Amino acid sequence: MKATTAYLIIQLGILYLLVFGIPASSEWLWGYAVLASLGAVFLYWPHFRYLVSAKPHWLSDENPVNAEDIKVLERALKLLEAPENWDQNDDRHCLIWEKKSLFCAIALAQKEVIGHYSHRSIPAQEVRFTIERNYPKRWDKHPIMDFNNHQATTFDEIQNVLSDTIQRLEQRLKGA
Repeated sequence: MKATTAYLIIQLGILYLLVFGIPASSEWLWGYAVLASLGAVFLYWPHFRYLVSAKPHWLSDENPVNAEDIKVLERALKLLEAPENWDQNDDRHCLIWEKKSLFCAIALAQKEVIGHYSHRSIPAQEVRFTIERNYPKRWDKHPIMDFNNHQATTFDEIQNVLSDTIQRLEQRLKGA
């Protein structure tokens, strides 16, 4: 895979030279670069197709789960145990003494349980997947924040998203 990536980088370099750095009098070099580029695409098509279509690991809902991931979500659920603890106007700037949005509860729970926040962590991603599956029309660019801020979202739905995600991760952990 690394060799294929390196080869594609070389081909992009040749194309760059074609566009920006080769004088018009070097017509033979133009022909070589075009043929080499086309040849690379045909020769390495299976690898090239994989590079173009592969999803990043954080977009997979089959990432391995551990007990800490579940503890993070349980702690987030505890932080949002009462409606007066919930902030429905999330701006993703989290202060520990204020009410918590869904995003801030997950971020703070990560810091408490695992010691740091990671935007693409398993707990945060799994909550995103739950929202995307169950509430597809309540988010636009940022599933957690948009769902939290949506006027139709209720406190019970926030808790249900966390509970559903915990149950799904527990099932995956048992099956692993």
